[in-house]
Amino acid sequence: MDNIIISCEYGYGGVHEVIQIDRKRLRSRIWGSDSTIHEIRWKRTPVFQKNDKGEITLRDGEGYYYNTYESGNVKDSLRTGVWEVFNNENEKELKTYLEGDLNGSYQKYSANNVLLEEGFLSKGVEVGRWNYYYSNGKKREEVEKTRFGGEVLINSWSPTGQKMVSNGMGIQYFYTDKGVLFSESRFKYKNGMIKRVLKWKSPAY
Repeated sequence: MDNIIISCEYGYGGVHEVIQIDRKRLRSRIWGSDSTIHEIRWKRTPVFQKNDKGEITLRDGEGYYYNTYESGNVKDSLRTGVWEVFNNENEKELKTYLEGDLNGSYQKYSANNVLLEEGFLSKGVEVGRWNYYYSNGKKREEVEKTRFGGEVLINSWSPTGQKMVSNGMGIQYFYTDKGVLFSESRFKYKNGMIKRVLKWKSPAY
């Protein structure tokens, strides 16, 4: 039963599409720190779509797929290349797929098209150096991703560009996007890891 293919067919706003789920080829594993699978999620893969004009944009798992929240190319019923994905805040993500897996560069932009984060994924796992930015476009953090979802802080800056942590050493202050000190939260870093909490105050909502 591992290779069973489930198909569903539906239409919305004049758009007609068929989705298939291949449990053998398209499952996404979420690994725990003990190297065991904690969760399995099945990927929806579009195989057929007609747009609101009745034109076929995707047939037999080959072509271009789109809906309100995501769009991109499909080959052999697998997502491929760069896909655009939007959330409810109208933030845009650019996700790179290879044979159905997230594999390649990643960027996230604000609704105002300001770069918020960028990095690289290998088979769905964040790897290497990731950069994060404030909503004003200034760099906030450089983080090195480690195995099983861990991370090491390399450098961090305030919203005005003042460097707080350099090469994993220093004191990091947390600010809102408007540059206000975030509940006076301060952490001392050594070798990119939190060495000591200097002050922590829960944010007031």
